[in-house]
Amino acid sequence: MKAKVWMVMPVAMVVCVALAMPAAAAKLKINIGSTYGPDAPAHFGQVKFKELVEQRSKGEMEVLVHVGGAMGGERDVFEAMRSGGLEILCFF
Repeated sequence: MKAKVWMVMPVAMVVCVALAMPAAAAKLKINIGSTYGPDAPAHFGQVKFKELVEQRSKGEMEVLVHVGGAMGGERDVFEAMRSGGLEILCFF
């Protein structure tokens, strides 16, 4: 249970900060990287997250979901996260 809370907190922080930004700011893009394929349960959660964030931000935020290792393997995804190329990393 604690692991789930640890994973949700950074996402909630990104959403809260983005919603508090002024309306004149450019559209915020959130990149999610995953090594799972499009039929994995984790991908369905990412798609739902994308849908909710874009809907509730009234189009001011865009979520890009990169599935199936589109950004490389696990090591590549970790390095992209560290360098700022990804905001959210999904693996279990």
